Amino acid sequence: GTSEWLADSYEPRTIAAFQEDLPGPCCGIADLGDGKIAWTVLEPGKVEVYDVEVGFVEWSTEGLDRPQYIALVPGESARIWITSPDNNCIYWLDAGGGALDGGIPVTDPETNETKPVLIEAKGLSSPRGLTFWQDAPKTDPDTDIVSGFVWVADSGNDRLVAFHPESGEAVRTMGQGLIKCPVDVQAMDLEKMAVVSRTGGHVFAQDGSLLFRLNFHMMIGNAVTFDARAEHGLLAVADEYTDRICLFCGHTGAYVRSIAGTGMFSEGTGAHKSLAFHIGEEGYGCKLFFADYKTRRLCKLDVGRQEKPPPPPKPKEAEEEHVRVGKTTKKKKSTGFRTSELGSGSS
Repeated sequence: GTSEWLADSYEPRTIAAFQEDLPGPCCGIADLGDGKIAWTVLEPGKVEVYDVEVGFVEWSTEGLDRPQYIALVPGESARIWITSPDNNCIYWLDAGGGALDGGIPVTDPETNETKPVLIEAKGLSSPRGLTFWQDAPKTDPDTDIVSGFVWVADSGNDRLVAFHPESGEAVRTMGQGLIKCPVDVQAMDLEKMAVVSRTGGHVFAQDGSLLFRLNFHMMIGNAVTFDARAEHGLLAVADEYTDRICLFCGHTGAYVRSIAGTGMFSEGTGAHKSLAFHIGEEGYGCKLFFADYKTRRLCKLDVGRQEKPPPPPKPKEAEEEHVRVGKTTKKKKSTGFRTSELGSGSS
């Protein structure tokens, strides 16, 4: 299907809050797969994992210092990575239960000393959005190991930094000279990754070359996610100064349409937002989730058909049903006499 066809499945009338009155500002939200999403609460430094299908919080953990953006990093031991711009660090949580599993800067287990993160003579400065970008197809179906790096928006240095998903080593950068104060980043497929910053939206290739820009003026894009359905998919971007969500073609960056009336707070530079696209079972029940820093709530927008249609009857069951219906609806042959006539005698 085309990008326009895909955008038609976004139904603004279905926008609804599913978590309200959070204990603090919610800064980040991410899809974890397997029917789950996760979000951060800035204060009291909380992370919660939510089962979308059942509708309850599966687990939560507290004690992180001002966590913001969040992403799942697959691997033999899957982790949830969380940035803290205020502390220039990244936390790692065990994806299965939320236990703290290290972070960046990495602490040497033998000396207990923290190793500073330096790449190209610069340390992390206000790290924000992050994403795992797979760089090669998965070849072994029996392993959870996936080739790729975790890309982080190093907003204070106007660049993106790639980290090894297991060791946390900074390995390369991209985006210098094109992006200014990157806020969020989203892997799209093996070949493309989208970034939003104060210079607009950009989509990069694995070698760091610019593939295309998002060709519609946004106030300041501060959250991005990707709907991978259909041939090319859609990029969804939230504005800093409006409550709209803009949709762009995932192949060319062409503007498709905007969704207004989301209810997201839209005034001032503190209006942080976050987006996550969730694909339901077999493509049904898809949702666009968004977190709103100011209103302290989480909302969802239903995308496409929500209920899975019932399976068609099996051929044998259909034949038996036809016979049963035929027997119950078949009329008896008329005798030509009424019951009263058959029961009466002549004298």
